[in-house]
Amino acid sequence: MTCFSSADESAHYGFSVCMLLEHYRSQLRWEENGVVELGTGDATAISDVVRSLPELRVRSFDISASSVEAARANIAAQGIADRYTVEHGDFFDQADEAGGPPVTTVISNPPYIPAPDRDILMPELWGGVRGNDLVLQLLKAGYDD
Repeated sequence: MTCFSSADESAHYGFSVCMLLEHYRSQLRWEENGVVELGTGDATAISDVVRSLPELRVRSFDISASSVEAARANIAAQGIADRYTVEHGDFFDQADEAGGPPVTTVISNPPYIPAPDRDILMPELWGGVRGNDLVLQLLKAGYDD
């Protein structure tokens, strides 16, 4: 599996997340409990958000070893590794297992390309037959925000 990276998509996603976190700061309580991210990619989008919101802590998960490696390098280069951590593994298996504050705010820009299988030009963007497999799984997980 490769690491998907798109400057335009990262900029749009990062801006959207930053606006949501700032606007709904009191409702989401992310300063208290942090944020969990499903699918780190190369961390470009959210590392910019972490840099711009000094109170923000993000714990991220990615199943792609190359994505985790790229993300950790980008995060270290930006000097925010103390507030943005990346774990190699399945978010759905690990997000609630580490103890600490409960997960209440989850962010994600999951794979979204619909196709019968991963045999597509960019398999890292395969989102299932309808393109929404991970979105549906995330919604069914029962997180508050």
